Amino acid sequence: MPSLETHQKSKGSIFAKNIMIVAACSMVTWFLCQHIKVTLTNSLSRRVFWAVNDDHQARRIKTGMYITFDQHVPRPVSRVVTFIKKAGCSSGEHLKVEAGSYYCNGKYLGHAKTKSLRGDPLTPFIYNGEIPAGMFFALGDHPDSYDSRYVGFISRDRIKEVAWALF
Repeated sequence: MPSLETHQKSKGSIFAKNIMIVAACSMVTWFLCQHIKVTLTNSLSRRVFWAVNDDHQARRIKTGMYITFDQHVPRPVSRVVTFIKKAGCSSGEHLKVEAGSYYCNGKYLGHAKTKSLRGDPLTPFIYNGEIPAGMFFALGDHPDSYDSRYVGFISRDRIKEVAWALF
């Protein structure tokens, strides 16, 4: 029959193992929460992203890649929001705006609206020419996406992360 001392060591060993399991699960959860991004708006057709803050990747952003950045949103409450958008047109590519429609190297990107869904006036960003070095025209998939059609170019130094769509 095991002694009381053996029983206490066994309980202590189980407690220590449980603490290690909880600590490991907490670290894995923390790691995942640092990289999993979820968009709650209809701005993008994809909802869940894996995002990394990697200077090497940020230097190699190309049209079609997803990026995260902070953007001031004036309405309904003035605040700064982290956006996930697609790089719709990148440095060196040609952006053309014609009758409210946006084109990158001749490919249709979307149309700017003059009023938001709430009826607030919107001022479309107008630019025709080569996108300057270190700048991106960020775009959502949805026609009502609040993106570069209204806020202009996003500079590379504002990009927080590069993201890949999961779902």
